[in-house]
Amino acid sequence: MKKTLLLIMMLSMVIGASAQSRLQHRRSSGIRRHEPQRVEPPRHHDRHAGPAHEIVADTPCIREWQELWNGCHVRIGEFRVKVLDHGGSTVVSGEEIVLLHNGDYLVRNGDIWRIYDWRGGHTSISGHEIHLWPNGLYPVRFGSSWRVYTPEGNRLFNVWGDRVELMRNGLIRCERGGRLYYYDDRGNERR
Repeated sequence: MKKTLLLIMMLSMVIGASAQSRLQHRRSSGIRRHEPQRVEPPRHHDRHAGPAHEIVADTPCIREWQELWNGCHVRIGEFRVKVLDHGGSTVVSGEEIVLLHNGDYLVRNGDIWRIYDWRGGHTSISGHEIHLWPNGLYPVRFGSSWRVYTPEGNRLFNVWGDRVELMRNGLIRCERGGRLYYYDDRGNERR
């Protein structure tokens, strides 16, 4: 009886140690259960796809140790929110952060929002209000006027107005001074 009990205890210790080792390996390799993982950084041509075979919604960073679909996690301080990579390095920091479905970050500091790329590099996209359209363009309100930017941060200079709207057919409708103008996604006017 003592030998059987001793054998069961040793077996449970071996199984427990093995499970602990696998858990530590899983944590150190960045693999989490029940979460889609981005295995490699997004390439330019598929940067808006999100993780493979998954439709990912925009994710507000609002909880301490919140695990994000891109493999990063959230830390909340008294007045700051930080997103850290698996190694603990800060990717982005701000008063409010949203991980967008294309992998970019929308970060607010004061009353200004800014877009940061998936590595935490800032772009030239900033304003009082920013959205992400399904075609990858960013409409940005600065003051009372709206502008539109490409995912790379280039402004479509002709595309601006009191209101801008992405239409079902892919054209952008701009209202300026009561008149309507229509543009394609490269900023070319359509008549």
